[in-house]
Amino acid sequence: MKRLIFIICALAAFGLGGCSKDAGAPGETTPVPETVQSAVTISETEALPEEATTETGISEDIPPSDDVFTMDDYTEPVCGTITNTEPLYQDDYLTITADGFETDSTDTFLFLTLTNHTDQDLSINCTSSALNDFMVDSGFTDDVAAGATSETALRFENTLINACGMHTIASAELSFAIFDLTDYTLLAETGPLFVTTDAAVTEDPDAIKTGELLYSMDNFQIIGKGIIEDDDGMAMIALLIINQSGKDVAVSLNDNLLIVDGKEYVSTFSEDVLQGKNAIALVSVYDPEEGAIDFQESAQLSFFLQDLDTWETISVTDPVTILRDVL
Repeated sequence: MKRLIFIICALAAFGLGGCSKDAGAPGETTPVPETVQSAVTISETEALPEEATTETGISEDIPPSDDVFTMDDYTEPVCGTITNTEPLYQDDYLTITADGFETDSTDTFLFLTLTNHTDQDLSINCTSSALNDFMVDSGFTDDVAAGATSETALRFENTLINACGMHTIASAELSFAIFDLTDYTLLAETGPLFVTTDAAVTEDPDAIKTGELLYSMDNFQIIGKGIIEDDDGMAMIALLIINQSGKDVAVSLNDNLLIVDGKEYVSTFSEDVLQGKNAIALVSVYDPEEGAIDFQESAQLSFFLQDLDTWETISVTDPVTILRDVL
């Protein structure tokens, strides 16, 4: 049995502050997290005072989790029929049309038709994607030849969908960047595109909001969900991020450092969470010499928050120490 004890060292935060975000080059997309299985639960935590809220009203009364957080549930979500039949996007370069959702035993797909109106080859990169109210990365990129049409799909892992507490897919929000495939010149950014369906969300939106409150300021929260392990036994810290701040926020580790059992490692952890969205995020570390890093006793991390529109610093938190006891 494994126990996780979160010790929160007085999180220091600055108020949310207010170069647009550059689109990544084609193919540079963040991989969807590997399928993992639960290792521990959060235990020995004290509930915050009842009705605790921030100045702007978001609840800080986050109850401890009674269930083991997992990312090994492959249950197929219910997918509604798309109701907006007009193209999601159309300009001189490209037309994007959403054709429908489908799901199988491992993944859920949103099928698209991409029509290239130019005499140049294009590369289409999905820069952000959300299902219902959760950021869910698809890792999508597709190349469309000059004058051609591509029937393609965004792929979302069912394990991540279920970890977000979603059982029904009612809507999607997508953004794309369009590149000239010859020299990777950015031609256009679509901005947010909205896919609607005839399905209704039936889940309780607060059901997943359990765990250990690690950070809360100006309607932005980070909640510890526990530690999970991949198939190789590498531990990863699972976080729930809630963004009602009015800003799109990038979350990373301060100085990209994760201290494991007293030794510093560089972590590439980064999660972009749009205003009004939530995200399940995993913090892990890989060292070129040592390989995947597990921690036997403790890990320490500090969060670095930035405004995605201005890249101004929102907050640098004091370290959070996580103790891991193996009984």
